[in-house]
Amino acid sequence: MKIVLVSHSKDFSINTKEYLLDMIPNLNAGKIIPVGGDVDGGIGTDTQNIINAITSNHEDTLIICDLGSSILSAIAATTIVKNKTHISSGSFIEGSFAAATLMAAGISFKGVIKAAEETVFKK
Repeated sequence: MKIVLVSHSKDFSINTKEYLLDMIPNLNAGKIIPVGGDVDGGIGTDTQNIINAITSNHEDTLIICDLGSSILSAIAATTIVKNKTHISSGSFIEGSFAAATLMAAGISFKGVIKAAEETVFKK
């Protein structure tokens, strides 16, 4: 299984991966794939880059997006590929952290999805 981090900012997706690797020492770096920015390197998303991340191997893929239009790009990408994918409805940072933690612990794909989509409330 792998997690694809889809952000409008290439730097934000890469920094999120680095944060996860710092916080979760036993996390396999190759299982977190940052995808961000448009085709020209600016703010936006690129469906082809998402497709490339999903098809980099045939593992189950959890896609976590930062904002609404990145979800649309992810949906477009998943209609093209045949891999088992799930687009999370959870938050980007908290969902990524929860999912990566459980993935590193060897929890099932279904369990990782559930963790990514749990709502986090701060009081």
